[in-house]
Amino acid sequence: MKNPPEVGAVRIFEKPELWDTTIGPTQAVTTQGIATIHLSSGPLSMDGAQWHLLKHTLTNDSPNSLGSSLHNELTQQLRLNKDKKHRSFSWKLLRTLKSVFHATKYQGDTAITIPPLFQNAGRGTERIWGEETANPQPIVIIWRGLNDKEKTELIPTLSTTDNWTLLTHPQGASNKSQPPLGESQRIARAEAKCSRHKGWWREGKDELATHSMTTEVWISTRGQISEATRIAIQEALEEENKKDTSSFGREDLDEIHRSGTEAGLLGIYNFPGSVYATDRSNDRGVMDADFFKLDEHRGGCCQLGRGEEGNSSNRAELGAACLALEDSKRQQDRKPVILLSDSACFLSSSQKWTGEGKSPSMHGNLYADIMRDIVQLLRERIDQGLLTIFIKIKAHRGDLLNELADRWADEGRQSENIRWFLPTNRPIFYWTDNGTTHRSLMNPTFKKRIDLQVSQQQLKIHTGSPANFLTREDGSRDLLGKFHKDRSVWIRARRRVLQCLSYQFPCALQLKQWGILNDVKCRLCENTTRKETF
Repeated sequence: MKNPPEVGAVRIFEKPELWDTTIGPTQAVTTQGIATIHLSSGPLSMDGAQWHLLKHTLTNDSPNSLGSSLHNELTQQLRLNKDKKHRSFSWKLLRTLKSVFHATKYQGDTAITIPPLFQNAGRGTERIWGEETANPQPIVIIWRGLNDKEKTELIPTLSTTDNWTLLTHPQGASNKSQPPLGESQRIARAEAKCSRHKGWWREGKDELATHSMTTEVWISTRGQISEATRIAIQEALEEENKKDTSSFGREDLDEIHRSGTEAGLLGIYNFPGSVYATDRSNDRGVMDADFFKLDEHRGGCCQLGRGEEGNSSNRAELGAACLALEDSKRQQDRKPVILLSDSACFLSSSQKWTGEGKSPSMHGNLYADIMRDIVQLLRERIDQGLLTIFIKIKAHRGDLLNELADRWADEGRQSENIRWFLPTNRPIFYWTDNGTTHRSLMNPTFKKRIDLQVSQQQLKIHTGSPANFLTREDGSRDLLGKFHKDRSVWIRARRRVLQCLSYQFPCALQLKQWGILNDVKCRLCENTTRKETF
């Protein structure tokens, strides 16, 4: 990636890479943003970027101690996971709290979940990473992430300093506010959704919890903050987002963490050309395409027309790639270009247009209007001797570029710029289901719906037992299938339904109720108390 060839060509990489991220005796491999580490207690899967960070922060003494240190942190993390009131707070909220006193140290939680925002981290008097200093450092404290012993060790420091910020859930009964220690004042409280899901660190997911918990922020009674700062903290608590907010931190640990993501391991951040991350969204029939440009930290977006002909993620991905290539053409900087996409379908469909000995045709291509523009842009780049690379990266794994492209999807839904809207004159079919009107082109899914409608019409002219069973209200095979798929139903009940579907049930009593049998006597002993299965 550091020295791409100066040649006009197109390369598509749709298969994920595998990196050996072993350090010392601790063996590990990383792929698609997930690191698998072999500890003495067994394999551990965790966020690859966090593992890359720990390789640099937990090896201050010796790389040989990394395995034992990580095992200890994992034990602590599993203990915290059992605490129903413990949460890993969003990194956006922690950035806000860090700015109050320009904190450099983090107290609480474990190395597995501590963000790369702080130079030093610890629990009580235990150092997790960083260096000990003679003077007390400004601290952000996660009170629920400390046990009683660690809280006791920390209280003397908090009693003599005024540059700390403490984040906690209410300590009193019935959710009542209670100071965590004597000399403290509350500056913010809210029913907040500013925490990540439990176990997020196993896959690096940055989705925030959908349920709220009362959260409080405390500082020392000797601490002084402005009203604007207090309002900023209150707004950060009350903010409702589905995902944590990504940002390009300039601290050393931020850069180390970023270099451990899938894009970082690929060397994307050291690429001498232009890097575009593309994404799309499809919300309530509105398709939009968007991109984020790394070197200029900006993006672009548009809506896609022809939504009345049906929605397709592949069409939106093509639109996003075309927007990025058009933007590169406008720059006229004659640089190689990398386009990152999380859509394997898009890269696979584009693969047949590259390489020698291939002669694809636009005829029959559902998205020929966009593909034609992409092919023309790529041919122009090839004629100019410019390299274009398409790379597949995993979505929703905390990769910064992918997440920043995803943020532009919100802008795309509001965009008034509508592209590729000319109709194809293909027939559009409409139908109403439970009062809702749907539309679609002729496709395999719509053909199945037609088959279902024809079958239902045919059942009306049949009177046999199979037709009776299939059309019986609240007892048809369709309803049984839905019941069996419902994972919230007790397993024994779902097994009983499976017996019904495999003709082991219903029992003779139920057959009599349906009018298929005249009595419920056993055919062998004629005992009416036994309910033999059919």
